[in-house]
Amino acid sequence: MLRVCAWCRWPIGLKRGRPGVTHGICGPCGRRAQRRRPASPLAAVSRAAPKIIDAACWLWMISLYLILVSCLYRILVAEAGGAEAVRVTATAYCWREPAHRRWGDRNALGTSLRSRVEGLDQIAVDPRRIPLGSIVEIEGLGCRIATDTGGLIRGWRIDVHCQTLSGMRAWGMRAVAIKVIRRGWGGHRGTRERRPWAR
Repeated sequence: MLRVCAWCRWPIGLKRGRPGVTHGICGPCGRRAQRRRPASPLAAVSRAAPKIIDAACWLWMISLYLILVSCLYRILVAEAGGAEAVRVTATAYCWREPAHRRWGDRNALGTSLRSRVEGLDQIAVDPRRIPLGSIVEIEGLGCRIATDTGGLIRGWRIDVHCQTLSGMRAWGMRAVAIKVIRRGWGGHRGTRERRPWAR
């Protein structure tokens, strides 16, 4: 196989070297010249095969992990959703009332009582019974999220937060049935690692 030298234009006889490469040395100028043959598509696929296999294994492992997490979450939600309703004493409070001026508009988690958390209004609970962050379904009121505590909130008693003083007075004190829809994350020293609906 002949090739013209790029510097002195002298014809060079190329010899076969390693697979896919031919090389030779120009006699007059002594420079080396080589030529690569284009690789076949099969060779390119064979070189890329290990990377493709690794990527497929990673995708399979990630998919399996996501499936396991989804199944575990569904089991926990189903377990919480199957809890029986508990009768509790429900009072009401408001961040605007004089008795709450000491803490302002902050709850036990440090967030504001003026706004919703996860799109839900807030309640105060005993974290030994209902961990903070739990979503509780209250009879006649709907779902609320537990974000606050109180010195008088002990045992099966909750305090429903109202945005207005008139709403707080209208609620008063009631005996209602509640059900824990989602177990919270805790975040309080009084939180016990047990089912929040257990007596």
